Formats: sequence, C-alpha cells, structure tokens
Amino acid sequence: MSAARPVSEVLTDIVRNLQEIIHGEIQLARTEIREQLHSTRPAGVLIGVGVAGGLLGAFFLLLFVVEALSLVIPSWVASLAVGIVVALLAAVTFGVGMRRLRPAAQMQGKTVSNMKEKVACSEPQRR
Repeated sequence: MSAARPVSEVLTDIVRNLQEIIHGEIQLARTEIREQLHSTRPAGVLIGVGVAGGLLGAFFLLLFVVEALSLVIPSWVASLAVGIVVALLAAVTFGVGMRRLRPAAQMQGKTVSNMKEKVACSEPQRR
C-alpha cells in the first residue's frame, strides 16, 4: 500500500507544474514571434523604402509650393507660410494619434492586471 502524500507537497507540485506550463507557453510565444518577424522582414523593408519615397515626394511637393508662392510673395515668406502649415498639420495629426492611442494603452494595462490576478489566484494560500 502506498503512503498518502501530504497536501502541501501536492500543492507544491501543482504550482511547480503550472509554472512550467506558463514558462513553456512564454517560450512558445517568443519562438512564434521570432518566426513571424523573420518571415515579415522583406515586407518591412519594402514598407520602409515606400515610406522613404513618400517622404521624399512630399518634400519635393512642398518645395514646389514654396517655389510657386515665391512668384507672388518673397521666398522667405513663402517658406515660412509652408513651414507653419506643415507644423500645424503635424501637431494636429500627432494629437489625434495620441488620443486614439490612450484607450489601447489602458486596455493593455487591464490585460496585464488580469493576468496578475489569475496567477495570484492559482498560487496556493500559505499559512
């Protein structure tokens, strides 16, 4: 007949097994993320080249606007006007982006706190 194991030993084994499962899941997630990043690298390079080309195109379009305005007003006033308009558009766009980012950051914080609660609930109570 086998001797019964103490409850504390069984609970310790359960916690150890849970920790191993969580560690394994984290390792699996890391591996999957690395594989995804490796497979999407060529697309990322193409996107980067596209963004750089778009920025250069926008620069030359702004230069065109400055040159066209300088036919009517002094070139320094044209440059100043275009610079102010671009800066205002950038500030507005940045502000809207930050407002849209806040709810996503709050949701991420809730997810982390929920995970902490689940881990805390799965640990046995020590006396």
